[in-house]
Amino acid sequence: MAKKEKTKKTRTIRGTFLRTQVLFLLLVVGGFSLLYFLFANNFYVYQKSKLMKAAFEVVSTCTSLDSDTLATVLATYEDANFRFKIVNEKDENVYGTGIVQKMGDMESSRPQDWQKLYQDEPEITYSGAQIILRGRFEWDGCTYYVRITENIRSVANSFTYTDGFLTALLGLVIVVGFLTMWVMTSRMLRSIENINQVASRISRRDFSRKADESTRYREMRELAESINRMAEEIQDSLVYLEETNHILAEENHYKEKLNRMREEFLANVSHELKTPLAIISNHVELLRCMEDQIDRDYYYGSLMDEIHNMTEIAENLLELSSVEQGLENMSLTPMDLSVTAERLREKVLALIQRRPVTLDYQLEEDLVVLGGEHYLSQAMENYLTNAVKHVSESGRICFRLVRDGEDALCTVYNDGDLIPEESKERIWRSFVVLPEDSEEEDERMSNTGLGLYIVQKVILIHHGSCGVENESGGVRFWFRIPLYEETENQELSE
Repeated sequence: MAKKEKTKKTRTIRGTFLRTQVLFLLLVVGGFSLLYFLFANNFYVYQKSKLMKAAFEVVSTCTSLDSDTLATVLATYEDANFRFKIVNEKDENVYGTGIVQKMGDMESSRPQDWQKLYQDEPEITYSGAQIILRGRFEWDGCTYYVRITENIRSVANSFTYTDGFLTALLGLVIVVGFLTMWVMTSRMLRSIENINQVASRISRRDFSRKADESTRYREMRELAESINRMAEEIQDSLVYLEETNHILAEENHYKEKLNRMREEFLANVSHELKTPLAIISNHVELLRCMEDQIDRDYYYGSLMDEIHNMTEIAENLLELSSVEQGLENMSLTPMDLSVTAERLREKVLALIQRRPVTLDYQLEEDLVVLGGEHYLSQAMENYLTNAVKHVSESGRICFRLVRDGEDALCTVYNDGDLIPEESKERIWRSFVVLPEDSEEEDERMSNTGLGLYIVQKVILIHHGSCGVENESGGVRFWFRIPLYEETENQELSE
């Protein structure tokens, strides 16, 4: 079976089509030639016989048998190479075409009984050299005998030349027909080859060439149009898939980053919980072993402080879990970030009202973004709260929200100590709090170490970026997110 498959030849459309056409041409030409050589002579005799009978009918119905009248009515038949001999009962010549012999002499085979050869119903005989019609008719009480002949030897000679010419002509027809079929096949297959080349390029993701739609054949033209439409649809689909893959890659990268942040978060939580648990454990041991020799109030107060710290960590965990869950389920809608930022102004003024701090608030109007208003408000509030907490005495806080190219840029600057370079990355992690010089802390300030971590998560979910920069005399935090254009809204609606 395998050998049969290996030896099986692959046929081409061109070869099959040409073989079929050549076979058809040979059958047509050969059949025509065969019919001609077999039946052409018989057909000639048949047609001449019909014409002879018509000539006899003309003679038998003629109103006059004088020579002039007969010459006139038989002129057409004499032009057809017919020879006429008309005699009466006494074998006297009535009309003849170049024939002077008597009828009895002409019928040499039966000179005495020649009249018996002539009947009322004319008979035609063919001897291979002549076609002869013999007949008789009654006119004016007398019987007349009619002999019509045609010598076909000269015609046979003409047939010989005709056969040679016809043979040459048929050979020429075969050659010209083959060449014509070759040209037509080449033209037809040129379109198929063009479509095949285009399809081969498409299989290699090369869409630079289009199938030729200018062919004269409707089926080839429709096939070329279908191939071109298919190529355009495949190209559009590939572009869409590449864009989708790029988006999926970015989302996967973002999820990996979130997973790393969660792992760091769990490690930080474990670290934060170890300290109060260790202190509580030590204090409980001391209380049990040294009940009369220690200051109970001090240890009880220390225990309550550590319990408070653990409670605060648990609350922070719940808050962070709530924020993360909200971010994952958040729906992005068009919102004016300038209006949201304006609402925070009074809250910041309330935080600094008992401190000699200057607030510089700069807003650019109509900064529309696609986002979650609650979480973007929380991100800006965390920046401002962080600035209020770390601003120096009689310092300045500067809040700016402006358009920067295709993004909305938010910056919060505060006078104060700079952030060490080695700490710029760590401050964005959860439960990381930098040491403060002042031991006093405003009661309204949260010192959990989650503020910047939440800001980073909020900005990432909005496809933006955030960072911190040390400047002369202070620190500037910033984030940027893409602006929402009206054209995007139209595309979404479509």
